[in-house]
Amino acid sequence: MGLDIVELVMDAEDEFEINLLDTDTFTTVGEMEELVWKKLQQKAEPGVCPNVIFALRLRHALVANAGASRAQIRLTTKMDDVLPKSSRAKVWTQMTQAVGVPLPKLSYSRRLVSLFWLTVTVLCGWAAFSVGKAVVLASIPALVVGLPLVLLLLWMIVVWITGAEPCTVPKVAHTMRDLVSHLATRHGKEIIRNKGPLQSREEVREKLYSIIAKHANRPASELRPENRFVQDLGLG
Repeated sequence: MGLDIVELVMDAEDEFEINLLDTDTFTTVGEMEELVWKKLQQKAEPGVCPNVIFALRLRHALVANAGASRAQIRLTTKMDDVLPKSSRAKVWTQMTQAVGVPLPKLSYSRRLVSLFWLTVTVLCGWAAFSVGKAVVLASIPALVVGLPLVLLLLWMIVVWITGAEPCTVPKVAHTMRDLVSHLATRHGKEIIRNKGPLQSREEVREKLYSIIAKHANRPASELRPENRFVQDLGLG
């Protein structure tokens, strides 16, 4: 299976929330349509595995919101490696919306908390020293007002210099596999119950042809079931 076909298959997986890469290969548009339709029917049956649904949704969310490439997303991928440090909380919120169920909450990193309390300790010591050096009573109100501002400024400087991460992912989301397992355990029944009605064959064909047309760079109206991906559409 060439790289063009792999990209096509991944887009179809994201659109229909099915797994195609581990199935038999196909060579024509009609064979791919038949395989997608078969997978959708299996998905509609009771007992469908929620792990597959969550894995596909998470992969799509990471590519769309975290800027990760599909090649980076594996079950063994560590979430810390693909989530941006500077906008992690924002991306996590976007992923929650894309996945459709609450993701486990991020937490402040221990390093950041340690830096905060270290900064507080240093500034409190500085304030006590200043007061102890016979600061006049009239200047104490100014000290009380200015101390929090100085504390905040110094803390931001320390965090910027050290590059401390503002948020860390919880242990249940350490790897892609961990997060998929966590979501399937907590929300598996919910996602199966709310997966919606089975699409018609015409709807499936229309969506699939649209995806294929985008990759083949030709109108969907020109596609035929007998079209071969490599020889006719130039997808290697």
